[in-house]
Amino acid sequence: MPAKKAKTQKHIGIVTHWYGKLNVAIVKLLSPLKLGDLIEFRGHHSDFVQKIESMQINHKFVDKTKKGDEIGLKVSHKVREGTLVYKASEKIATVKAPALAAGQKKFEYKPITGTGIKARPVSPKPMVMPKTLPPQRSNPNPKPRSASSSKDTGYGGTKFLKF
Repeated sequence: MPAKKAKTQKHIGIVTHWYGKLNVAIVKLLSPLKLGDLIEFRGHHSDFVQKIESMQINHKFVDKTKKGDEIGLKVSHKVREGTLVYKASEKIATVKAPALAAGQKKFEYKPITGTGIKARPVSPKPMVMPKTLPPQRSNPNPKPRSASSSKDTGYGGTKFLKF
């Protein structure tokens, strides 16, 4: 009997941009999507399954999209440009993300509390500059000039500093 070929899954989109501070991926779609669908991100550095909870087109929230749309998706992990997006089944979701299948969120976003950088106290008096400069110290053992420094160096009499 001939062996069955594995059914290859065709990708439904590709990540074209990633906004790291917002955790948002811009995806160019090759197939329609809707809220609640399970999608899988597969790339060189990322491989995870996620349920679509928020997507936008031109900064407006949408429930469903069509082929050719470019959407912004809130994602739970970092993705990179060129990462392929596949439609995932419940079977894959339970293997790759058991917490997601149980209805729990894998990551929670916690608000930052506190004031951040503390202000330094300001000194009550402004800094005053001294009226006179301190005396310059002279070198007690100056080096004598050598006779070679008075010779013509070939630079038209231009003298250079020597340390």
